[in-house]
Amino acid sequence: MGRVLIPTNDRGFVSDLADAYLRAGYEVTVGLDNFFLHATSFNLIHIQWPEEFSDWKIPDSRNFERIEISLKRWAQKSKILISVHNLYPHGYEKNHIFYDLYDCFYRNASLISYFSESAKILVNREYPETINKPNIVHGLFNYDRLLPHSVDARKARLSLGFDKSEFVVLVFGRLRSWHEVSLLRKAFSLCPIRKKRLLMAGRYFEVGPLWRQRVRRFRWITWLKTYRAVIINDYVPDDEVHRYLEACDVVVIPRIDDLSSGIVPLAMTFSKTVVAPRHGAFVDYLAGTNNPLYKSGNPDSLSSALVKAWDADRDTIGRDNRKIADQCTWDNIVNSILLAG
Repeated sequence: MGRVLIPTNDRGFVSDLADAYLRAGYEVTVGLDNFFLHATSFNLIHIQWPEEFSDWKIPDSRNFERIEISLKRWAQKSKILISVHNLYPHGYEKNHIFYDLYDCFYRNASLISYFSESAKILVNREYPETINKPNIVHGLFNYDRLLPHSVDARKARLSLGFDKSEFVVLVFGRLRSWHEVSLLRKAFSLCPIRKKRLLMAGRYFEVGPLWRQRVRRFRWITWLKTYRAVIINDYVPDDEVHRYLEACDVVVIPRIDDLSSGIVPLAMTFSKTVVAPRHGAFVDYLAGTNNPLYKSGNPDSLSSALVKAWDADRDTIGRDNRKIADQCTWDNIVNSILLAG
């Protein structure tokens, strides 16, 4: 039996990934601290986010050295697999220290895996070292474990204050920059759909001075209240996620230049129409579907995409998205990784 370490404290999909390794016959250990302990041996170290090893902050020289030493020690006796989620950590695009950190992980990698071909192309371009490594593209995953035993969209809508005639637009997860906030505000204001409502299940937070955060957050909340948005500021536990997906008509991804987003497979899992930017991996994920794409960062284009989603046969799009989600399993991803390794 092989042994796998997934060194992360993430509470998202990692339990699904661990279960897939277990079904493949591997013993699995999860947890960030194990990366630095070296208390036992593993056949495979499956890295998710390099920035997590510096507590999601720019590492100082001492912390960087600690990470690099531990990484090199593992590389001498284990295979290092890196799943690519971002080009850079959110909010630190083109930061040279994080570039060096990512590059350090790529240089010590045995295998690099991607959720889309576009991600592979962009990473190879940004980090030339990755070209010389084995690269695999295995596609997306789903969130089937979050599905309820029964779906009651009417109950979910009523519980959040929506009636059946309203067009409910869900934004799920954190907004990471004021550019994203501005895009969403302008597009929603421009959108001519009369009975539209915004369901904001996530908070605005970005890197920067605290005073700026407070001013911008106040402006954002004021705007949301003006438009009668339903605001969920708290952390959404797994057993509550379905409520927000059931209540909405479409899921909007207001990203400016992010490589990817886990909101796409989340929406597809729940048979929802996705409105996404036309860049990065989003184009790959939604290729051949009728999910509306908009010009990245363009509020007029996003507004038009919302109208297109409103006019569309969302039930059919949702069923087609669910068929895609059926094929996107963690078992397929793990099997692809093990075959390539």
